[in-house]
Amino acid sequence: GNPGLDPEQNYQADLIYSYSSDRLMLETDLFYSYMTDYITAAVNSDIRRVYMPNQDPKYVKQYTNIEEAVQRGFEAKMSYQLLNTLGFRGSVGYTWAKNLEWDEPLPEIPPLESTLAARYEQQNGRYWAELELRLVGEQDRVAPSFNESATGGFEVVNAYLGYRPLDDLEIRASIENIFYATYY
Repeated sequence: GNPGLDPEQNYQADLIYSYSSDRLMLETDLFYSYMTDYITAAVNSDIRRVYMPNQDPKYVKQYTNIEEAVQRGFEAKMSYQLLNTLGFRGSVGYTWAKNLEWDEPLPEIPPLESTLAARYEQQNGRYWAELELRLVGEQDRVAPSFNESATGGFEVVNAYLGYRPLDDLEIRASIENIFYATYY
């Protein structure tokens, strides 16, 4: 930790559009964020790990402020109720972020990600089932100061079941990563 850190300041602008009807919902958000005193961490090779010092990583990450950073990106969501019992939804999002002081990407920023899902719900709404596909692109915008490494893209399929015995109670079961995909 570092108790001497300055608080972050974030100046953000969003351009949001949303539309909704009986069957269709659309929502988009374009954003730009300028941040000062951004709190991040960087590997400090002057400080060795105390416990298990011979294991990787050998050095610790130390929290610090950087003077300037920016983030910009978008999110979009859509849902469509095809029938009273069958609906679809999808989303996509991406954030591009940069540490302007060190001239490198900000660490731990997710890559392009999208989700597609189909949902069946019984007329009375007591039972439902959903199948979801999550698609994530490769991430090659990594921060060397954070000791990040590039990761490949992946696809994951999830299945969900639900039961509402009461209006205020829902019981859910899920099988996530049905095909046992390896991902980071």
